[in-house]
Amino acid sequence: MKVLLLVVLAVKARVPEMGTRLMEFYHDPAILTSMDPITREKYLAQEAIDVSNAQYSLNLNEGLPDSVPSRIGRVGLNMASKTHLHGSNLVVFLSTSHARHYVKFVHNCKTESLVATPIVPHPLLKEFWFGQVASQAGLSPRYPYISPPLAMAEGLFPSLTMEQLVQCQVAGASVRYIVAQIPAGSSLRDHLASQPMQRYSPVFAFTVGARLVRMVRELHAVGIAHGNLRLEDVYISMSPDKRSFALSFNHFGTTRTSWIDRETGLSLSRTIP
Repeated sequence: MKVLLLVVLAVKARVPEMGTRLMEFYHDPAILTSMDPITREKYLAQEAIDVSNAQYSLNLNEGLPDSVPSRIGRVGLNMASKTHLHGSNLVVFLSTSHARHYVKFVHNCKTESLVATPIVPHPLLKEFWFGQVASQAGLSPRYPYISPPLAMAEGLFPSLTMEQLVQCQVAGASVRYIVAQIPAGSSLRDHLASQPMQRYSPVFAFTVGARLVRMVRELHAVGIAHGNLRLEDVYISMSPDKRSFALSFNHFGTTRTSWIDRETGLSLSRTIP
Protein backbone atom coordinates (compact mmCIF):
# COMPACT_ATOMS: atom_id res chain seq x y z
CA MET A 1 0.00 0.00 0.00
CA LYS A 2 2.83 2.40 0.86
CA VAL A 3 4.55 1.58 -2.43
CA LEU A 4 1.32 2.21 -4.38
CA LEU A 5 0.80 5.52 -2.54
CA LEU A 6 4.31 6.65 -3.46
CA VAL A 7 3.72 5.70 -7.10
CA VAL A 8 0.41 7.59 -7.14
CA LEU A 9 2.04 10.71 -5.68
CA ALA A 10 4.97 10.45 -8.10
CA VAL A 11 2.73 10.10 -11.14
CA LYS A 12 0.40 12.89 -10.01
CA ALA A 13 3.42 15.11 -9.54
CA ARG A 14 4.66 14.55 -13.08
CA VAL A 15 1.39 14.31 -15.01
CA PRO A 16 1.05 18.10 -15.43
CA GLU A 17 4.59 18.14 -16.87
CA MET A 18 3.39 15.77 -19.58
CA GLY A 19 1.30 18.63 -20.98
CA THR A 20 -2.17 18.40 -22.41
CA ARG A 21 -1.16 16.34 -25.41
CA LEU A 22 0.76 13.11 -25.84
CA MET A 23 2.35 11.70 -28.96
CA GLU A 24 1.84 8.09 -29.94
CA PHE A 25 4.70 5.91 -31.14
CA TYR A 26 3.98 6.52 -34.80
CA HIS A 27 7.20 5.12 -36.19
CA ASP A 28 7.75 2.05 -33.98
CA PRO A 29 8.59 -0.76 -36.48
CA ALA A 30 7.06 -3.46 -34.27
CA ILE A 31 3.76 -1.59 -34.15
CA LEU A 32 3.72 -0.68 -37.83
CA THR A 33 4.38 -4.22 -39.06
CA SER A 34 1.41 -5.51 -37.05
CA MET A 35 -0.98 -3.25 -38.99
CA ASP A 36 -2.67 -3.85 -42.31
CA PRO A 37 -1.46 -1.52 -45.12
CA ILE A 38 -4.44 0.86 -45.01
CA THR A 39 -4.37 1.23 -41.22
CA ARG A 40 -0.61 1.80 -41.36
CA GLU A 41 -1.00 4.55 -43.97
CA LYS A 42 -3.70 6.34 -41.99
CA TYR A 43 -1.81 5.91 -38.73
CA LEU A 44 1.34 7.52 -40.13
CA ALA A 45 -0.71 10.38 -41.60
CA GLN A 46 -2.38 10.94 -38.20
CA GLU A 47 0.80 12.38 -36.71
CA ALA A 48 0.57 15.56 -38.80
CA ILE A 49 -3.18 15.81 -38.13
CA ASP A 50 -2.63 15.56 -34.37
CA VAL A 51 0.00 18.30 -34.53
CA SER A 52 -2.36 20.58 -36.46
CA ASN A 53 -5.15 19.88 -33.96
CA ALA A 54 -2.95 20.75 -30.97
CA GLN A 55 -4.56 24.20 -30.86
CA TYR A 56 -7.87 22.49 -29.99
CA SER A 57 -6.32 20.44 -27.19
CA LEU A 58 -7.68 19.89 -23.69
CA ASN A 59 -6.02 19.32 -20.32
CA LEU A 60 -8.04 16.70 -18.44
CA ASN A 61 -5.87 17.17 -15.35
CA GLU A 62 -7.67 20.47 -14.83
CA GLY A 63 -11.00 18.64 -14.70
CA LEU A 64 -13.64 18.08 -17.33
CA PRO A 65 -15.01 21.42 -18.59
CA ASP A 66 -18.59 22.01 -19.70
CA SER A 67 -17.43 22.23 -23.32
CA VAL A 68 -14.57 20.86 -25.41
CA PRO A 69 -12.63 22.48 -28.26
CA SER A 70 -12.90 21.17 -31.80
CA ARG A 71 -12.61 22.26 -35.42
CA ILE A 72 -16.33 23.07 -35.45
CA GLY A 73 -16.04 25.32 -32.38
CA ARG A 74 -16.47 24.55 -28.71
CA VAL A 75 -18.95 21.74 -28.19
CA GLY A 76 -21.00 21.93 -25.01
CA LEU A 77 -21.34 18.82 -22.85
CA ASN A 78 -24.66 17.86 -21.29
CA MET A 79 -23.33 16.51 -18.00
CA ALA A 80 -26.71 14.97 -17.11
CA SER A 81 -26.52 12.82 -20.26
CA LYS A 82 -23.22 11.17 -19.30
CA THR A 83 -23.25 7.50 -20.29
CA HIS A 84 -20.66 5.02 -19.07
CA LEU A 85 -21.10 1.26 -19.11
CA HIS A 86 -19.38 -0.38 -16.15
CA GLY A 87 -16.06 -1.85 -17.17
CA SER A 88 -15.99 -0.04 -20.51
CA ASN A 89 -13.29 2.32 -21.77
CA LEU A 90 -15.69 4.99 -23.03
CA VAL A 91 -17.82 7.87 -21.78
CA VAL A 92 -20.40 9.64 -23.96
CA PHE A 93 -22.07 13.05 -23.59
CA LEU A 94 -24.80 14.63 -25.68
CA SER A 95 -24.02 18.13 -26.91
CA THR A 96 -25.76 21.23 -25.56
CA SER A 97 -24.45 23.50 -28.34
CA HIS A 98 -24.64 21.42 -31.52
CA ALA A 99 -27.97 19.80 -32.36
CA ARG A 100 -27.85 16.02 -32.80
CA HIS A 101 -24.15 15.75 -31.91
CA TYR A 102 -22.38 13.83 -29.18
CA VAL A 103 -18.88 13.70 -27.71
CA LYS A 104 -17.29 10.35 -26.96
CA PHE A 105 -14.17 9.95 -24.77
CA VAL A 106 -12.22 6.69 -25.05
CA HIS A 107 -8.99 5.57 -23.38
CA ASN A 108 -6.67 3.00 -24.93
CA CYS A 109 -5.37 1.35 -21.76
CA LYS A 110 -5.63 -2.42 -21.54
CA THR A 111 -5.74 -3.44 -17.86
CA GLU A 112 -6.64 -7.12 -18.13
CA SER A 113 -3.17 -8.29 -17.08
CA LEU A 114 -0.93 -7.29 -14.18
CA VAL A 115 0.79 -4.74 -16.40
CA ALA A 116 -1.22 -2.05 -18.22
CA THR A 117 -0.48 -1.63 -21.92
CA PRO A 118 -1.71 0.97 -24.44
CA ILE A 119 -3.68 -0.26 -27.47
CA VAL A 120 -2.14 1.02 -30.70
CA PRO A 121 -3.58 2.41 -32.84
CA HIS A 122 -5.98 4.05 -30.43
CA PRO A 123 -9.41 2.35 -30.81
CA LEU A 124 -11.13 5.71 -31.33
CA LEU A 125 -8.86 6.43 -34.30
CA LYS A 126 -10.15 3.37 -36.14
CA GLU A 127 -13.77 4.28 -35.40
CA PHE A 128 -13.11 7.80 -36.69
CA TRP A 129 -11.37 6.61 -39.86
CA PHE A 130 -14.12 4.14 -40.74
CA GLY A 131 -16.83 6.66 -39.89
CA GLN A 132 -15.29 9.38 -42.03
CA VAL A 133 -15.03 7.15 -45.11
CA ALA A 134 -18.60 5.90 -44.65
CA SER A 135 -19.83 9.47 -44.13
CA GLN A 136 -18.14 10.69 -47.32
CA ALA A 137 -20.00 7.93 -49.16
CA GLY A 138 -23.30 9.13 -47.69
CA LEU A 139 -23.73 5.96 -45.60
CA SER A 140 -23.36 7.38 -42.09
CA PRO A 141 -23.52 10.67 -40.13
CA ARG A 142 -20.55 13.07 -40.09
CA TYR A 143 -17.51 12.68 -37.86
CA PRO A 144 -16.11 16.24 -37.91
CA TYR A 145 -13.37 15.98 -35.29
CA ILE A 146 -11.03 13.73 -33.32
CA SER A 147 -8.75 15.13 -30.64
CA PRO A 148 -5.00 14.56 -30.29
CA PRO A 149 -4.06 12.04 -27.58
CA LEU A 150 -4.56 13.48 -24.09
CA ALA A 151 -2.97 12.45 -20.79
CA MET A 152 -5.24 10.23 -18.72
CA ALA A 153 -6.62 11.87 -15.59
CA GLU A 154 -8.66 10.94 -12.55
CA GLY A 155 -12.45 11.01 -12.58
CA LEU A 156 -13.47 10.64 -16.21
CA PHE A 157 -13.69 6.84 -16.30
CA PRO A 158 -15.41 5.54 -13.12
CA SER A 159 -14.51 1.91 -13.87
CA LEU A 160 -10.78 2.55 -13.46
CA THR A 161 -9.39 2.15 -9.97
CA MET A 162 -6.66 4.52 -8.83
CA GLU A 163 -4.13 1.68 -9.15
CA GLN A 164 -5.21 1.00 -12.72
CA LEU A 165 -5.11 4.70 -13.59
CA VAL A 166 -1.55 4.97 -12.30
CA GLN A 167 -0.53 1.89 -14.31
CA CYS A 168 -2.12 3.40 -17.43
CA GLN A 169 -0.35 6.72 -16.92
CA VAL A 170 3.01 5.01 -16.43
CA ALA A 171 2.41 2.92 -19.58
CA GLY A 172 1.78 6.09 -21.60
CA ALA A 173 -1.87 5.32 -22.38
CA SER A 174 -4.01 8.20 -23.59
CA VAL A 175 -7.53 9.55 -24.03
CA ARG A 176 -9.02 10.82 -27.26
CA TYR A 177 -12.46 12.22 -27.95
CA ILE A 178 -14.53 12.51 -31.09
CA VAL A 179 -17.33 14.88 -32.01
CA ALA A 180 -19.90 13.10 -34.15
CA GLN A 181 -23.42 13.49 -35.44
CA ILE A 182 -26.29 11.43 -34.07
CA PRO A 183 -28.06 9.60 -36.92
CA ALA A 184 -31.48 10.89 -37.88
CA GLY A 185 -34.48 8.84 -36.78
CA SER A 186 -34.12 5.81 -34.54
CA SER A 187 -32.36 2.46 -34.65
CA LEU A 188 -34.04 -0.34 -36.55
CA ARG A 189 -34.41 -2.20 -33.27
CA ASP A 190 -36.33 0.67 -31.63
CA HIS A 191 -38.34 1.34 -34.78
CA LEU A 192 -39.32 -2.31 -35.08
CA ALA A 193 -40.34 -2.40 -31.41
CA SER A 194 -42.68 0.56 -32.00
CA GLN A 195 -44.62 -1.24 -34.76
CA PRO A 196 -47.92 -3.08 -34.22
CA MET A 197 -47.10 -6.51 -32.78
CA GLN A 198 -43.42 -5.47 -33.06
CA ARG A 199 -43.12 -6.59 -36.64
CA TYR A 200 -42.98 -5.08 -40.13
CA SER A 201 -45.33 -5.87 -42.96
CA PRO A 202 -43.76 -8.28 -45.49
CA VAL A 203 -43.59 -5.55 -48.15
CA PHE A 204 -41.89 -3.02 -45.85
CA ALA A 205 -39.50 -5.66 -44.47
CA PHE A 206 -38.50 -6.64 -48.02
CA THR A 207 -37.99 -2.98 -48.98
CA VAL A 208 -35.78 -2.31 -45.94
CA GLY A 209 -33.84 -5.52 -46.53
CA ALA A 210 -33.21 -4.69 -50.19
CA ARG A 211 -32.03 -1.19 -49.25
CA LEU A 212 -29.68 -2.65 -46.61
CA VAL A 213 -28.17 -5.09 -49.10
CA ARG A 214 -27.44 -2.22 -51.48
CA MET A 215 -25.92 -0.12 -48.69
CA VAL A 216 -23.70 -2.98 -47.51
CA ARG A 217 -22.44 -3.35 -51.08
CA GLU A 218 -21.73 0.39 -51.18
CA LEU A 219 -19.90 0.15 -47.86
CA HIS A 220 -17.79 -2.70 -49.23
CA ALA A 221 -17.17 -0.67 -52.40
CA VAL A 222 -15.49 2.09 -50.34
CA GLY A 223 -13.36 -0.54 -48.62
CA ILE A 224 -15.09 -1.20 -45.29
CA ALA A 225 -16.43 -4.42 -43.79
CA HIS A 226 -18.58 -3.55 -40.79
CA GLY A 227 -18.18 -7.06 -39.36
CA ASN A 228 -20.89 -6.86 -36.71
CA LEU A 229 -23.98 -5.23 -38.23
CA ARG A 230 -26.91 -5.37 -35.80
CA LEU A 231 -30.36 -3.77 -35.69
CA GLU A 232 -29.06 -1.10 -33.31
CA ASP A 233 -26.28 -0.22 -35.79
CA VAL A 234 -28.73 0.77 -38.55
CA TYR A 235 -30.85 3.93 -38.22
CA ILE A 236 -34.08 4.59 -40.06
CA SER A 237 -35.64 8.00 -40.65
CA MET A 238 -39.19 8.12 -41.99
CA SER A 239 -40.46 10.96 -44.19
CA PRO A 240 -43.29 13.08 -42.74
CA ASP A 241 -45.87 11.29 -44.90
CA LYS A 242 -44.42 7.87 -43.91
CA ARG A 243 -44.15 6.89 -47.57
CA SER A 244 -40.38 6.84 -47.80
CA PHE A 245 -37.41 6.38 -45.50
CA ALA A 246 -33.65 6.81 -45.28
CA LEU A 247 -31.17 4.42 -43.69
CA SER A 248 -27.73 5.08 -42.27
CA PHE A 249 -25.05 3.03 -40.56
CA ASN A 250 -23.80 3.88 -37.09
CA HIS A 251 -21.17 2.63 -34.65
CA PHE A 252 -17.92 1.67 -36.37
CA GLY A 253 -16.24 1.09 -33.02
CA THR A 254 -16.43 -2.70 -33.04
CA THR A 255 -13.13 -4.56 -33.19
CA ARG A 256 -14.50 -6.60 -36.09
CA THR A 257 -14.84 -3.63 -38.44
CA SER A 258 -12.01 -3.71 -40.95
CA TRP A 259 -10.66 -2.51 -44.27
CA ILE A 260 -11.22 -4.65 -47.34
CA ASP A 261 -8.55 -5.75 -49.79
CA ARG A 262 -9.81 -4.28 -53.09
CA GLU A 263 -8.16 -7.07 -55.13
CA THR A 264 -9.36 -10.09 -53.15
CA GLY A 265 -12.47 -8.66 -51.51
CA LEU A 266 -11.33 -10.14 -48.19
CA SER A 267 -11.01 -8.42 -44.84
CA LEU A 268 -7.56 -7.11 -43.97
CA SER A 269 -8.15 -7.49 -40.25
CA ARG A 270 -6.16 -10.15 -38.43
CA THR A 271 -8.84 -10.43 -35.76
CA ILE A 272 -11.46 -11.79 -38.15
CA PRO A 273 -11.19 -15.51 -39.02
